[in-house]
Amino acid sequence: MNATQNATTVPTVAATAHKFVPGDRIAVKLKNHRGEIPAYSHHFTMGSALDTYDGNEALVERARSLGHDLFFAVNEGVMISAHPQEVVKRTQVELGDTIEMSGEIFTVELTFNNNIKLVPLATV
Repeated sequence: MNATQNATTVPTVAATAHKFVPGDRIAVKLKNHRGEIPAYSHHFTMGSALDTYDGNEALVERARSLGHDLFFAVNEGVMISAHPQEVVKRTQVELGDTIEMSGEIFTVELTFNNNIKLVPLATV
């Protein structure tokens, strides 16, 4: 891909991407161990190293130098409760969807243990 193609592709992708900020919650339907997609979704919270480290550039740079992902989705897990719980708003996202967070564009991909990863595409 040349620079001209990239310049026209990024605005198009950015315009169609789901937009999130760190702390937003998403739901993703993932296959179970039998290869079936169940009725429920897995829940994740979006995050970024810059937000996690409260803007401390030295810690962000250290994470970058160690090869850590600077943008991520953390699995929320599940808990059964006998008491009514607050309903949390989540945005449904599919594997392969394009998302934008903090000026970066990613695709959502499956990784180990039914988790997801954010694969960088471009900077807006």
